[in-house]
Amino acid sequence: SSAIVTASNNCSSAAGGIITISSVTGGSSPYQYSAILSSNPNYPDASSVYGSSSTINVNAYGTYQIRIKDACGQFQTFTKVINPVSATVTSTPNTCASNGTIRISSFSTTTNIAVQLFKGGNVIQQNATVTDPHIFTGLSAGAYQVRIICSLDNSIVYQTTNVTVAENYV
Repeated sequence: SSAIVTASNNCSSAAGGIITISSVTGGSSPYQYSAILSSNPNYPDASSVYGSSSTINVNAYGTYQIRIKDACGQFQTFTKVINPVSATVTSTPNTCASNGTIRISSFSTTTNIAVQLFKGGNVIQQNATVTDPHIFTGLSAGAYQVRIICSLDNSIVYQTTNVTVAENYV
């Protein structure tokens, strides 16, 4: 038996995401699907709540055990992890005429993600489409705040990082 099991953040105000099961082969259809928050793939099947939908909304970050049960009651377990959206934020110093940078890299996902750069509480740069890495350029020395947000709803903030662009003059 095999299946493709994917997990994605659903860009909602709550933790969690969407688990999608597709391309199921083997066993006898119809199939039923279950997802349980557990790091143990050998959990008792009585803990599973099965349904007919191959798309399952989950409401917490963590490790999930996804079970596919066939018409004969046989099941197979797959493990998927849903993490909150995150990235690494670094800066390079301003050496002359506002040429400092802030680099955002190692995004856990770039789907439905936007970035905003604040200085003094005001948005000074933002991008609704993110590539990895994303670099804000032309920055003077000072304190900044980077926000990684849901591009579908700007009120959903995944990560806020304070970062300083230093001065580096000779």
